[in-house]
Amino acid sequence: MSLRRILVACSFALLVGASTAYHVLFVDDAIPPASTLSIDWSQVRSLAGPVDAGPRAIQSDVVARGSFYGWMVCAGCGWDEVPMEFRTFNLVYTNGESIVIDAVHDAERHAAMPMMLDYDPRAFERQTEALRRAERILLTHEHWDHANGLRAVIGEPAVRE
Repeated sequence: MSLRRILVACSFALLVGASTAYHVLFVDDAIPPASTLSIDWSQVRSLAGPVDAGPRAIQSDVVARGSFYGWMVCAGCGWDEVPMEFRTFNLVYTNGESIVIDAVHDAERHAAMPMMLDYDPRAFERQTEALRRAERILLTHEHWDHANGLRAVIGEPAVRE
């Protein structure tokens, strides 16, 4: 086989592969319009324990906002900008204990990131105080915004993604 034919075949294979990857990553969205998942919520509630053992209040603050391209948020979400909130939650129990869920990054990290919008330093202060009082701190996933929210409060430098 000549070098020219090999180059043409490789170029064609690369084009097909790139086209397929583009379609899967940016166009095709396999998320159905309605879920077929069925959950027995009474059974879930029984696993959670008695209602009076749950939190008496759920406090939530939007510490920051940003806007990302749809393809950065989910496959098939396109190129339009999608607004994002960076929100923290504080569960407060009747015995005074609390759990902070998903700390949010500090203003310095916010300013360094592209596509970020407004930032609320008072909400960050409330989050910091809640983190210092909390019996438990929970991160639902290991994204930079949550990890850096904790690092900012304990005085460690921010980490990159």
